[in-house]
Amino acid sequence: MLLLIGSLTTFILVGCGREDPYVENENGSVTFLSAIPSSGSSINSSTSIVLIFDGQPENVAASAGIMSVIGNVVTITGPFVGDILLLAVTWRGGAVTLIYFVSNV
Repeated sequence: MLLLIGSLTTFILVGCGREDPYVENENGSVTFLSAIPSSGSSINSSTSIVLIFDGQPENVAASAGIMSVIGNVVTITGPFVGDILLLAVTWRGGAVTLIYFVSNV
């Protein structure tokens, strides 16, 4: 009986095997949450595309546009050329490709 109580106490103290929600991912990467305007939208060649992450991304690179990073927000501004923009964005630990239909009006 004493062994059972000791085992239960240890189980409760360890925290039931749950991960601490405040600890970063093992590789320290952040998660892409959304893009404004959303992928698949029509944009003009000088539109700013805003990407939102759950933390500050590191080593961010984009395949087109002029980029700035402030906190957890990445802003990518044109000019974007061509009719279809496949915007590849990478950061330490992640990547996303977004598609936009560009009008030169």
